[in-house]
Amino acid sequence: MVVVTIGGPPGAGSTSAAKAVAEEFNLRFLSTGTLFRQVAAERGLNVEDLSETAEKEVDLEVDNRTKAEAAKGDIVIESKLAAWVVKDAGIDAIKIWLTAPVPVRAVRIANDEKARIAESPLTVEEAEAKIRKREEEDRNRLLECYGYDMYDTSIYDLVLDTGLLALEDTKKQVIDFIRSKIS
Repeated sequence: MVVVTIGGPPGAGSTSAAKAVAEEFNLRFLSTGTLFRQVAAERGLNVEDLSETAEKEVDLEVDNRTKAEAAKGDIVIESKLAAWVVKDAGIDAIKIWLTAPVPVRAVRIANDEKARIAESPLTVEEAEAKIRKREEEDRNRLLECYGYDMYDTSIYDLVLDTGLLALEDTKKQVIDFIRSKIS
């Protein structure tokens, strides 16, 4: 049974790496961001308009579903929080954190064709401002709700700065690391 968590701030490459890992090792792929939006929709909630109370309820439901999926095994979970959630549930996992300096991530996000942290295209400056604001809000919320510091990397098996890496190099390093852990 293989469980891999890959997390990181926006623009670090966690989604791309997680999808590559799922494909390479024939694992199920779960994005808790997608799951969050799904749970909110099931409850008739608009993600942008979630109240603090509703957001906590959705967060808890996402956590419960994440634990249930992780317990089944053979999965890669892309999430800033999954490493903490599976650890607290007593599930053994390979935990990976990807990071990069904010200016690098802002360029990646501004140049990305798909919507990420905003619905409309962003300039690099707008992306950087949104990244900084979102990270501060997320960090405060996770500390308050869970007591987790999403930037405490001590629980991870691999912490990789992707700032100077091409996406294919990031994927290769992550896949090689996982291969070394499961062989």
